[in-house]
Amino acid sequence: MKMATTLAAAVLTVVVALPVLARGESAQQAYQKGQTLLSKGDFNGALKALAAAARADGQNQEYMQRYAMVRRVLQLQQKMEAEKDPQRWLYMARALHAFYIGEGLLDETAALDRKIHAKFNDTSSATLLAETELALNNNAEAADVLKKLEPNQSSAVTQALLGIALARQGKMDDAKRVTKAIVRPADVEPRTVYTLARLHAVTGDSDAAMKELGQVLESVPPSIQVSYREHATRCPDFRALAGTKQFAQVLKTESKIPESRCSGGQGCAGCPNRGQCPKAQGQSQSP
Repeated sequence: MKMATTLAAAVLTVVVALPVLARGESAQQAYQKGQTLLSKGDFNGALKALAAAARADGQNQEYMQRYAMVRRVLQLQQKMEAEKDPQRWLYMARALHAFYIGEGLLDETAALDRKIHAKFNDTSSATLLAETELALNNNAEAADVLKKLEPNQSSAVTQALLGIALARQGKMDDAKRVTKAIVRPADVEPRTVYTLARLHAVTGDSDAAMKELGQVLESVPPSIQVSYREHATRCPDFRALAGTKQFAQVLKTESKIPESRCSGGQGCAGCPNRGQCPKAQGQSQSP
């Protein structure tokens, strides 16, 4: 509560110096202009428009929050340019990546992910970049990133993504060879299983794809199921299956994981459910 109050006070202080509306422009029009500019990746223009909307209607929390968010994004972009510590740089880059993805800014995401991969050149950065390139349908680029990984950097996920990239280019024999060579980890994570489901779908193994998609939905809480269902519905790798009854039935798979009772606060310290949920227990066990 104290943190939220402090943040609100800080934003209100800044609002005093915000730009005013253009002549004949309403707060809602300025807000919509800001949203449009943001969707185009014009962060400075979006900030100016959202600032005008927040100044004109200081009681609208949505205007205030969006203004504060874009302002924070611009600050992160500036800090990254001067940051010398690799881990701090990566922390900021990951935060920007999450924001860009959430806003559907794939071109900005790709540009950022290319910088991350150039800087770290590891399994994680390759996976991040390949996923973004695939989302942009830059399949040859995704395959190129993954092919350059050293053998000890490859994983089930990177190999599955490579298979997807090859299959999308019509290189089905190569994609199937990659698929056959994948070793599924014993402690496989839902994300890995989902990527394998995509691979099997795009290479024509519908039975394996549907089985794995069902396994994913069973193994995540209901709130996480939503994201997987939405992605699967629009993912081009499932296009051949999307209109089938089997696909529709699999998407109805119920979770076997109970939903967390997390209160959604800023942290576990003051949570009434502290010590009773996986999140809190996981934090208490971490070094």
